[in-house]
Amino acid sequence: MGMELKSALRSRDDVDPGDTWDLSQLFTSNEAWESLRWETEARLGELGAFEGRLSESPETLRSFLDLDMELRQAVLRVHHYASRLSDQDNANDTAQGMRQQANALRDQYEQATSFYRSELTGFDDGVLERWMDDAVLAPFRFPLENIVRDRPYTLSAAEERLLAMAGEIARGPQQVFNQLNAVDLTFDPIEDEDGHSLDVSPSYALYIRCMTSPERRVRRDFFESFYGAYHAHRRTRAAALAHSIKGDVFFARARGFDSARQAALFGNNIPESVYDNLVAAVHDNMGALHRYYGLVGRTLGLDEVHVYDTMAPLVPGVELGRPYDEAVEVLHASLAPLGDEYRDMLRDGLLHGWVDRYENKGKYTGAYSAGLWGHHPYILMNYRPDIDSMYTLTHEAGHAMHTWCSNRAQPPQVARYTIFAAEVASTFNEALLTHHLLQTHDDPNDRAYIIAHQVDSIRALIYRQTMFAEFEARTHAMAEAHQPLTAGAITGVYRELLDAYFGPGVVIDDLLDVECLRVPHFYFSFYVYQYATGVAAALSLSEQVLRGDDGALERYLGFLAAGGSKWPIDALREAGVDMTSPAPVADALNLFARRVEELEQLLA
Repeated sequence: MGMELKSALRSRDDVDPGDTWDLSQLFTSNEAWESLRWETEARLGELGAFEGRLSESPETLRSFLDLDMELRQAVLRVHHYASRLSDQDNANDTAQGMRQQANALRDQYEQATSFYRSELTGFDDGVLERWMDDAVLAPFRFPLENIVRDRPYTLSAAEERLLAMAGEIARGPQQVFNQLNAVDLTFDPIEDEDGHSLDVSPSYALYIRCMTSPERRVRRDFFESFYGAYHAHRRTRAAALAHSIKGDVFFARARGFDSARQAALFGNNIPESVYDNLVAAVHDNMGALHRYYGLVGRTLGLDEVHVYDTMAPLVPGVELGRPYDEAVEVLHASLAPLGDEYRDMLRDGLLHGWVDRYENKGKYTGAYSAGLWGHHPYILMNYRPDIDSMYTLTHEAGHAMHTWCSNRAQPPQVARYTIFAAEVASTFNEALLTHHLLQTHDDPNDRAYIIAHQVDSIRALIYRQTMFAEFEARTHAMAEAHQPLTAGAITGVYRELLDAYFGPGVVIDDLLDVECLRVPHFYFSFYVYQYATGVAAALSLSEQVLRGDDGALERYLGFLAAGGSKWPIDALREAGVDMTSPAPVADALNLFARRVEELEQLLA
């Protein structure tokens, strides 16, 4: 019998408060939120009083930077609260309205501060560089160095103000996607393993539950219902994605970048060769992936493998998942190599107010961690008592503890780390969990199950995310070449990539072509490749810590504490891995190949 899943989700009002995050740590009430929003909006004019005066002295510049940081933290707090409130129930009009107001405040802040980068880059040659040696500006040295680095791509104050004013419009395609995804899509119901009617939704938990069902009929029926709904709206979704891509190209060109990809990677000082090395390494190691799909077909006894078969359990009858509280204890044990302070702080947070645990109607699908300096991190989950949820929890916990370590060690202006660095901390925790499970399970079926999970994780986070990265690069290049981005053109590019990555041994059903129109990360351009690089870096660093290499743990904890005070490539190099080299990705894919071979032997 399959795991029971209620066809009707609870409304938010019916959720036990003990299973939710504690937003009172941000604001005690919506009225308190409104008060800070109004106060912050009224004070934004104070920033304008510095326009034209930043060159007076280092002291004047420091006064502006202090005020800017104070108001920025207030804006972020207002936005953080409204976003968490909205994500817990996208059908709540009050919360949606608050999020729009928070977005508007953020745009007003961006407009109010739009002058200062242009003004600083307009200093006479060498002045700002000399000022950075002044003790009064020492806490802001790294951000000021970045402004000097940004000089070629910084526009006049008037032009910067116009770009800032366009921010809310630029987010329009993403908002269309979110609303269509969370509220307006309709799906045909299917029958579950027991013949009961099952309502299909865009819920990530439901997606995993059905696509990993041991019954092929359930996987196929869910696939057809799920992607059929997206196919019915493919032109609307393609239009939203196309305009998001064109927005990326517009902002990149407005600043003088050669491409949207260059603009996206420039922000974190990532060489474009890192992106290209990733794609090349994956293509060089595609054979192991295709070998894995062959193993799936043989293990499941299928004459032909469809994509909806590739997530099916290869080791039936093994259940290593845990209820939420028990899973927290498993994670606590698995993180022993990181020391008691790290893991005890995390356990306390996971059990007391950091996490919104379970699914409800209208809730944001999937999972994430969100942080704000001066406050504990927040984690959104749609937890189920299965191993996938346990891994997702430790993944998001890695992000949360990265935030906690960084916020404790760094001032707010350099505490926020980059996405490139963030995906290391999350997948590092996953590697420790896999190691712990293999150390504590001797049964061959259990071990096969754990190894299969790691294989599928590397497949999803390196191979799949690199396929997504190729898709982003190709579609942005099409926009830059003024080629049409119709539904057919977009899905045509995606189909070519599906054929290449799944290989000749997997049947690609036509409905899968619209998968590219359901991926929310495509509205944060050139984000997904960092999952793949993060996995590669995390596997390397976790192996060093587990081996007990001299200084490995201290270097890794130093990386977490560095936050945004260093460029991610530099911070990772100091931690013990060089991501400008193709070696870490190649090593991770070699591990994938070895695990596939182990799995073949265990399943034989």
